[in-house]
Amino acid sequence: MIKIRLLFFALCYFLCSELWAATLIHDYQFTNSLADSLGGPSLGVLGGGSLSGGYYHFAANQGLSLSGGLANTATYSIRIKFRFNTLGVWQRIINYNNVDYGMYTLSNYFNFYPYGGDSTKVFTAGTDVELLLTRDGATKELKIYRNGSLDWTGIDSNNYGISNSNYLRFFVDDGSEAAAGAVDYIQIYDGVVNGTTPTPALSTSNTNFGNVRVGTSVTASVTVTNSGASGSTLTGTIGAASGSEFSPTSGTQSFSLGQNASNSRTFTYTPSARGADSTTISINSNATNTTATLTGTGVSPVYSSSISSGSTIDFGIVDKNSTATRTLSIQNLTPDANLGNLTNLTILSATISGLDSSYYSIENFTPGTILVKNGTLDMLIRVTNNDHIVERRDAVLTIVTDANAALGMAGNIYTYNLTAYLVPESSSFLFLSIASVFFCFTRQKFSIRKKS
Repeated sequence: MIKIRLLFFALCYFLCSELWAATLIHDYQFTNSLADSLGGPSLGVLGGGSLSGGYYHFAANQGLSLSGGLANTATYSIRIKFRFNTLGVWQRIINYNNVDYGMYTLSNYFNFYPYGGDSTKVFTAGTDVELLLTRDGATKELKIYRNGSLDWTGIDSNNYGISNSNYLRFFVDDGSEAAAGAVDYIQIYDGVVNGTTPTPALSTSNTNFGNVRVGTSVTASVTVTNSGASGSTLTGTIGAASGSEFSPTSGTQSFSLGQNASNSRTFTYTPSARGADSTTISINSNATNTTATLTGTGVSPVYSSSISSGSTIDFGIVDKNSTATRTLSIQNLTPDANLGNLTNLTILSATISGLDSSYYSIENFTPGTILVKNGTLDMLIRVTNNDHIVERRDAVLTIVTDANAALGMAGNIYTYNLTAYLVPESSSFLFLSIASVFFCFTRQKFSIRKKS
């Protein structure tokens, strides 16, 4: 009976040790701060360094500190993703009590001094590598994992893996055994993380808004997916856009995703002119940091007319009871492909205004006329003379289009000055002209004789 009980308790201990799920209690992602995303204590700075691109960059013997970060100084897991710019003989990673003992790289592999490591499990300078160091307080067992694979197991018989004051130093040595590099994230667990702890993976892709009519907006999303192992959790943020064509341009959107789960942030593209536009979105996560590119192309109809907008359409001299006509040819000369409603030009209205507008009229035009790529409208502008006097008649022609606006909505406006010189019928005008000359000549002759 005693043997059975002992076997039962041993089995319970084994199961508890293997199945107890360690909890992530501190998560430092270095997204513009040294703060714990879980609300715990922030990291301290030792000797300097800087934040940039979701990393904390440090020179040799610069690094970070964490005070009171371990729930249990004897039982814990520390996950760090980092890189050293160069690899030397001994280079410090975790410093427990500011003495030689602790976690290092030795040449190109992990080593917990003075116990050892596996020199066959190597990595490369300048390349991110993930270290997972675990310690079991009950067994004093240390385990070193590299990128999710177990590299080494040993017993911490001298308790060198325990911080006496619960104060950890990262990348800073008690001497000169340190190197420059950058750290992507640091995570602290309150227990032993199983070596098969599922690792998250970030998947995303670029987003193309396609062709968008100038003066309109469309939306599309940047989506991130946790393509990692079952049971993994992907956490991070999707950043903002930049430039005047894309929005939002500030703030981040956070996500926490189980395996195969996705999260999307919606962006709006509003082209202000024809041509290609792009911007880059930063995506930071506990798996990796990356970027996604937003692209789009502004397209639009292009208004062109046979007489330049803003200039004068001159009808010349128009006799009484006569009509003069001028043709204003309007074209859609977009250099874009024929994209239907994206590049069609609508002539919404054409009106004549001014004091003399009643003398003018528009023909061969229907409001709402649509011109496809290279389409042409020959608008007829007429002036009619019903006067008995000599007079110049002026007016303004205004054409409203949907250029630089949504199809059918008011956009660009074009104006033309209209002018005509109206005279009585040609015979009357000639008679009056001769009579005026004769009158002036006779008056001048009479005046000369009177002086004599």
